Amino acid sequence: MEVTLFSSDSNGQYKKDIYNVIAAPRNATYRFRYKSKYIEESLLSQIRENSLVGTKALIAFRTNSDQPETPPFMVPIRWATIKETFFISEICIVTFTVEEYPQFNQAFLAATKDFRSNEAFAQKFFRMNDRNEKYVFPLIPDMVDRNVAESQDSEKRWISVIEALKQHPSFSNSIFFRTVLPAQDNDTYPSHFELKEKDYKEVELWHYCANDTAVCSADVEIVTDANLINPISGSRSKIECRYDRSQYGFQALKGTKGSMAKITFNIVSLDEDGEPIKSEETKIALEANIKKRWSQRIVRAILSFVGSALISAVATIASLDTEIPLWICIALLLVGSLLAAVNWLFSGDD
Repeated sequence: MEVTLFSSDSNGQYKKDIYNVIAAPRNATYRFRYKSKYIEESLLSQIRENSLVGTKALIAFRTNSDQPETPPFMVPIRWATIKETFFISEICIVTFTVEEYPQFNQAFLAATKDFRSNEAFAQKFFRMNDRNEKYVFPLIPDMVDRNVAESQDSEKRWISVIEALKQHPSFSNSIFFRTVLPAQDNDTYPSHFELKEKDYKEVELWHYCANDTAVCSADVEIVTDANLINPISGSRSKIECRYDRSQYGFQALKGTKGSMAKITFNIVSLDEDGEPIKSEETKIALEANIKKRWSQRIVRAILSFVGSALISAVATIASLDTEIPLWICIALLLVGSLLAAVNWLFSGDD
């Protein structure tokens, strides 16, 4: 079974959801809220019972086309997997894990070139079977290829989504963002952001807009847990959209306990006068798994044990009536003291 989860431009938060889902890294968790009347009836019982866990979903933008005379507009923006569903009164919460950007099939790719072509394509879907008022469907629109796309095509598919959205006036003057976590040794991108204490890693923030976009810059505010992570690049900066990416470095503080910490990018586009455009705000939340360096701790423990044992051996020998040469005692004392000093160097500012 496959499900489509729509977000619209009916209010400012729904529009921000589109920016956030597009920008989120793979395996990030996000959630949508729906009134029950916007869920197709065949899905209501499954959502109430939380039986859609693991279901493949397509996240898509659609215009707020409740009025029959309003032509629809639709763009798939991300694949996802449903993680949890539950109801609070008549409000349904759908939590999902964000996955790859969709690959448009040839028919829809041709329809993304202008606003009217998209409307004509979307109208066939929404006007069939009285679907126009529904925001959650138990099917995927015939707009995307089902084949799993290669990760190296991710940038191309990300731009295709943006170019399709920018045909709608609501997004025509926007900057779009995308977060890329540090690659592993085999050039694949990890499912989570992992930092060992004292480690330094960089996160890439990609930004893209069309050449005719008037908005040309954005403010980036970085919020972290100051007790766990230090943002090496600073806590706030401005980026210009003529660059295709920015890098932000983070370091786990020494001696921090192994735990999950959050890094949040609050990004607000600026107009030509440098004033913030609150309706075009992107929030990206990264989960950082902080690991202790147990190997270093083991080495320190061994050094401390051996150094103490050697110094103790000198004291023991001195208290016994033995014929062990003095130079051996001195050597043991020196080696034990040296190991203690090396252990202190390892400890740093703990």
